[in-house]
Amino acid sequence: MSTDFHPTKLGLLSSCDTSNDIRLWDVNRGECDLIFKGGSRHVRFQPQRGDFLASSSGNVVNIFDVETSSIQKKLQGHVKDIRSICWHVSGRYLASVSEDSARIWSVSDGKCLYELCSGGNKFQSCTFHPGHVQVLVIGSFEFLELWNPFYQSSTTQSYSAHTDIITSLAGSPLGGTIASVSHDQWIKIWT
Repeated sequence: MSTDFHPTKLGLLSSCDTSNDIRLWDVNRGECDLIFKGGSRHVRFQPQRGDFLASSSGNVVNIFDVETSSIQKKLQGHVKDIRSICWHVSGRYLASVSEDSARIWSVSDGKCLYELCSGGNKFQSCTFHPGHVQVLVIGSFEFLELWNPFYQSSTTQSYSAHTDIITSLAGSPLGGTIASVSHDQWIKIWT
């Protein structure tokens, strides 16, 4: 369902599947080194250091210690299943979106700092903007929502972007570019 490379340990890849299994792979040897439970939708390593691995399973985000594969935090509060997770570049915050809400979490204490209700436009994907690191870009049905919870916690700017569900977003640190992909079969680049 999802994969992510470790930011400093070259060749370490995480993956998760619908059986709720997380696997840590050594891509150089082509072997799985470890299997543990706790992720069925997304896996993402903490940026820069990679001490933690975030995963989503149902309506919970799990934060694992990469060295011990033990759960350090369970981030709970979403009503519906989580569709996407992403780390803030600092590694101190994590964002999660479900169809009904977006949340920004403090990783150190596991508390939800900000919540944004979707207002009926079901959220599907998220990434922090690479050029404006306090802005969370949220993909939904046809629209990109830009949310700066650190400035205005309940206000977004909406942009018509696609003609169907925006299923995935990615940010490039070069030039602050965002890529979006949708069920409308288009990949779009936003600057």
